[in-house]
Amino acid sequence: MNKTYKTYLYILLSIQFIVLIIMLFIAYFGAGSFSSQTTKVLQNEAVNIVEDEMETRINLVFLHLEKEKQKIIDEATKIARVTVNRLNANFILSGREDKMPENIQSWLPLVHNMAYGRVLELVVYNKTDESILRFMGNNKVHDLSSMYDGESLAEAMLEADVCERLIFGQSTLYVCNNPIVTDEMVKEYVYDLIYDIIQEENALLWVNEILNFDGGDDYARRLIYPLEPEQEGQYLSTSIQDSKGNFFYAKELNGVKENNDIFQTYFSTDSKTGEVIENAMYARLYKPYNWIFVISKPLSEIKAYANELSVHNNEFIRSLMLKIMKVTGLVFVLGCTIIIIAHKRNKSSIETKIKTEIMLDELSGLYTRKYFYEKAIDFIKKNKNPNYIVRVNICNFKIINALYGVENGDKLLYFIGEIIKENAEKYGFVAARFTADHFYLCIPKTVFDKIHFRRQINLPWLDIDVYLVYGVYPVDETKDIPINIMCD
Repeated sequence: MNKTYKTYLYILLSIQFIVLIIMLFIAYFGAGSFSSQTTKVLQNEAVNIVEDEMETRINLVFLHLEKEKQKIIDEATKIARVTVNRLNANFILSGREDKMPENIQSWLPLVHNMAYGRVLELVVYNKTDESILRFMGNNKVHDLSSMYDGESLAEAMLEADVCERLIFGQSTLYVCNNPIVTDEMVKEYVYDLIYDIIQEENALLWVNEILNFDGGDDYARRLIYPLEPEQEGQYLSTSIQDSKGNFFYAKELNGVKENNDIFQTYFSTDSKTGEVIENAMYARLYKPYNWIFVISKPLSEIKAYANELSVHNNEFIRSLMLKIMKVTGLVFVLGCTIIIIAHKRNKSSIETKIKTEIMLDELSGLYTRKYFYEKAIDFIKKNKNPNYIVRVNICNFKIINALYGVENGDKLLYFIGEIIKENAEKYGFVAARFTADHFYLCIPKTVFDKIHFRRQINLPWLDIDVYLVYGVYPVDETKDIPINIMCD
């Protein structure tokens, strides 16, 4: 091991030792500091997790709401189509246009008795007298002639979520959904859904209906409030304060107006203990109905859970630090071993690279002169058959370089080197490039005779024929002639 290598190794080992001391210092003194910060971090993280959970819960409620609304429309559409088909069949059988109102009134109660049929209403437009009659539940008939003409009625009906049309004689029947009744069914579903969530998940969830987005007294109405159902229908004001004087309704209204949702905390008083409780709350606006869905959870529950996690976490940290102190010693030893192995491998890789660069010609990939001499001597000793030393030259290579440029000359040398290298690998002889266009082969006579090396080459980037000249020296093993003399 030379002096430079020893110095290099000592420096790396010293660095490893310093790292070991630092790790032990951190493990010993950092555990307490880290542990004290863990509780705060866990509490904040727990609040963030609960906020995500509350947002997810409201998103699921919205998803159920939209699905139920679509289900009502889909089922009502099916009933509307059945209604049109039934009334069309009656018209075809009777052939009497004037009988259609009577048929509608007899069929409509059956429609409204169906689960989703009560959202439907039937409107008949008579082109002859321009009359428009709307048939609703309980055999109620409204005259809409003063509100619509035939064209405006068609536009209004086609904008409905459900609309099926039947033309009979001079009249047109529209079977459409009443949006008010549709919304009532959706609201009934939401009411039941929220009460189910309260019972199954013990979550505090309620709905306020916005009446005035400018705020003030009676700006909203308590629509669904499972915690105290007697408060449902109560009007709210943005001037109402929580138990610590915060205007949380005003903040909630501004939040949903600006961003459609808001996270905030508010303070309430426990009716049994009189204790002031801090709560986390998420509110989100459902614009189609101007409803604010609100979900809340006491922060004390969240922080208590975080504290419990912190206790387990501190125990884990202490255990982990002990393991770190044990493992650090092992890491020190392994680190030193890896440094030594990596250095040796790097040294070996560099030596191999240098040896390769010295041994092989960079342009052709064949042996250099020095290694050709060594390889040729070994080849001749091992191969007792008659051998040749063959020199290959390119005719007028200097002129080719002058006329076509050094770059094309190098391409020519590379091309010839590839041909020679391919045959050398295939037939097992030794080949090299000494200088310029001088190539040398140490090759058995039988192989040389078999290959029939080309003497003329046509290349696409040169517009002249390239000729190769071969000089052949038969190796005489009875004479002690140096290999360099054979090559000359």
